[in-house]
Amino acid sequence: MIPFDVTTSVRPSGLRGKTGHLLQKLFPDVDRRAYARARKADMRARRKTGLNALSKRRYPAAFSRREIYDTDRETHVVVVPAEGINSGTWAVAAGNFYFEVAGNLESHIGSDRVSVLHVDPQEPCSTWHRELFDHLMDAKATHLIAHVEHDPGSSNQTWTWDSFWNDLSPRWGGVFLGSTFDASYRFTSAKARFLARISPRFMAIDVGLPIAGTLSRKRFEVGPVNRPMSPATLQAIRQRLTGVVPTVDVAFVGALYPYRIELIKQLEALGLSIAVNPHKENHYARGDSEGGGQPGWLDYLAGLRSGRITINFSRSSAGPVEQLKWRAIEAGLAGTYFVTDDQHRTRLFWPDDQFSTFSTIEDLSFVLEETLSDQRSLLDSTAAFSDRAYLLARNHYWGAVEDGLRKRGLPGLGVTPFAI
Repeated sequence: MIPFDVTTSVRPSGLRGKTGHLLQKLFPDVDRRAYARARKADMRARRKTGLNALSKRRYPAAFSRREIYDTDRETHVVVVPAEGINSGTWAVAAGNFYFEVAGNLESHIGSDRVSVLHVDPQEPCSTWHRELFDHLMDAKATHLIAHVEHDPGSSNQTWTWDSFWNDLSPRWGGVFLGSTFDASYRFTSAKARFLARISPRFMAIDVGLPIAGTLSRKRFEVGPVNRPMSPATLQAIRQRLTGVVPTVDVAFVGALYPYRIELIKQLEALGLSIAVNPHKENHYARGDSEGGGQPGWLDYLAGLRSGRITINFSRSSAGPVEQLKWRAIEAGLAGTYFVTDDQHRTRLFWPDDQFSTFSTIEDLSFVLEETLSDQRSLLDSTAAFSDRAYLLARNHYWGAVEDGLRKRGLPGLGVTPFAI
């Protein structure tokens, strides 16, 4: 039997590694305490390169850090993408999360009320802090949404959002929406917690996890949320998938770890037809990774569509934490039946009769055989799951944010809250 929750354990080597491992066991928060000390030292060093004196003279501190909101101002949302216009993915149906965030919001409140500030890769924080500060003021922005796991364009190398928010919050009455992809990482949640402590006008949005009450007790945050899509991307998906029909029982897309290779062999032994990474030219290669360059996102969806069923593994790479994975909504948009190991997250968004769950490999084999035995029911459930996915892609993300803003007593966006 192959255990479902296969994880990789790495033993620390060397005296320093073993000592650190022992300290972590004795003092579980030792790493976060060390991080907090390093952050304070880093912030002191950054003060010399923060918002420049001209911006501070132009916009002196005017607000208390308590509840000071400009509710009379017309909504204007500034989006700061993690990967902007120079990333090569800032386009329709290219898989860029913040392109879709911006485009989807425009469809709800109008393109004149949404603007995007692109930050060049490796642009110094002293430059983009000033540019963003002035852009917010000039646009009379009411809301800012940005990826707060790292600085824009930095690929996890730098994080200075705390300095920026510390300088901005006394001078701006708007709301900072801090977006993260995986709050199960300790330092991702720690960064969001730092920002939350600076001002109550910060609200976190996590894609994969429920995070209400995790940054500050009794304080609502948003998550999990389904991936939003712009109208142009939804149209492009439908066009790309026109004429694409399932040709195998299962489309298996993902990295080919050893236990997954063994799983594929076991399923094939049951007589199931499986396409491994059908969106790639070398999809028959069964090494320890996906291999080859990444194809376009629409081709990836077409690969999912080639199977009657898509299998999803929901565990976070940070540990044994169940997440809402993007593949759930991608499977729905592709029009394939969804089978997942997660027992809680998908149920937040789809009825139980539209997808299936499993706990062990033995469960998975039974679920696949049972699902494929009734083709009429399979087609009906797949269609219903897909219809729901398109509804979620259009309305859930910003509807959930609007609901969160109202629960927090913060200025809304003018979007209709989405009821699950």
